[in-house]
Amino acid sequence: MENKGSYVVKGSEGESYRFLRLGEIDGQPFLLVLFNNKEAVRVFKQEVQDSFVDRVEEAFTELTRRLSSRGHDPLAVLNFFNRVVFCMLAEGHDTGILPERVFSELLESILRVLKKFNSGKNHFQQRVGKLFETMCTGGFFGVHEIGKVDFKETFTLPLEKEEIQLLKAIARDFPT
Repeated sequence: MENKGSYVVKGSEGESYRFLRLGEIDGQPFLLVLFNNKEAVRVFKQEVQDSFVDRVEEAFTELTRRLSSRGHDPLAVLNFFNRVVFCMLAEGHDTGILPERVFSELLESILRVLKKFNSGKNHFQQRVGKLFETMCTGGFFGVHEIGKVDFKETFTLPLEKEEIQLLKAIARDFPT
């Protein structure tokens, strides 16, 4: 699988699965499964610009390298990034799952706290973990109503300030 990019695959019962190929982990394709809901897929553009995919691939490759160097399992990293990318896509489209910019604003808020207090390494894990938990059941995250998503796991990985800044930049550039 040489091509980078975004594509949709139809399942045997007509369901759609949207994939974004971001590179490789240990020689295996690093595919983010974005949605398996026909209505959610419908709202997304059919193609993601190659330049955007290149930037995302580079950023997630760097994040994966950094997390793996700290001893995190590559599969755990992939699962975590699946949820992160899901949030980035869901906040920019009328999916009924996340309000517009809720994930981006969460990242900005976390960075403000880290800057103000020059600490709070677990702050990212706590706040993003709470968002993931809320998404599993649906409900309120602060003042925002969050739709229910069938996440199998809700764990988060500890990110350094520079890594959160990189996620914020990716979220800002995600197509809407």
